[in-house]
Amino acid sequence: MVRTTLTSLGIVLALASVAIGCGNEPPPKNPDSWLDSLEQKDPGKKPNLDVVGDDDDDDDDAAPKKPAEPAPPAVTAKPSSGRPLIQKGPTTSIAETFGTTPGAVLKLSAEGGEIVLKIPEFALDTGYNIEWKVDKNGKVKKGLAVGTIAYLKVAPGDKLKAKAVTSKGDAFELRLPLGGKESVNLAVGSMATDDQGVETGKVEWKIYAPTRVDTVFKQAFFNVPTIGPVMVVHATLDAATETAAE
Repeated sequence: MVRTTLTSLGIVLALASVAIGCGNEPPPKNPDSWLDSLEQKDPGKKPNLDVVGDDDDDDDDAAPKKPAEPAPPAVTAKPSSGRPLIQKGPTTSIAETFGTTPGAVLKLSAEGGEIVLKIPEFALDTGYNIEWKVDKNGKVKKGLAVGTIAYLKVAPGDKLKAKAVTSKGDAFELRLPLGGKESVNLAVGSMATDDQGVETGKVEWKIYAPTRVDTVFKQAFFNVPTIGPVMVVHATLDAATETAAE
């Protein structure tokens, strides 16, 4: 009787064990569910919600910065070479070659004093043949000329054709005697030449006011930015058309 009871108890425990084991088995996968085939990676990471083509990313949309351009070098005047100015005259005619350095002061004997042309150092960019003389004929003039008329011709190097030259440094300076007046203006008539150096074309006139007047030496000073090709110059009482050059 006891053996039968124990046997029955063993059978019951065995059946219970089988039932418990069957309860722990995972349910079979559904072959039709695609979710079961996805493998979750790094489950603790925050999902990336950025959308392709999103324009909210300022770093991506920022235009590349253009590199700053270097500032142009400052223009500075050339230091003086220390060479003394070439002094010519006073005489009635000067014809010589002058270059970049040194400068020159050319004096013409004129009625009531001297007509002076000053060529500053570095005003010329190369060598020029300069003819500076008293115009004895005096046919070309502007209005009423006060005193002597002077003639200037500027030709580069081995060329016969005259050329206008704008100073590369300080302005050219002309000095005229006052001729008994308190002040005078400067009349400048410019003309071109052909390839043989012969004057051609119409004379173009400009009248400059003086930069300053020296009443002690009775001279008027004029700054002129450009000389040539051919120029006739004289003092005048006509009104100025140009302001004094710096």
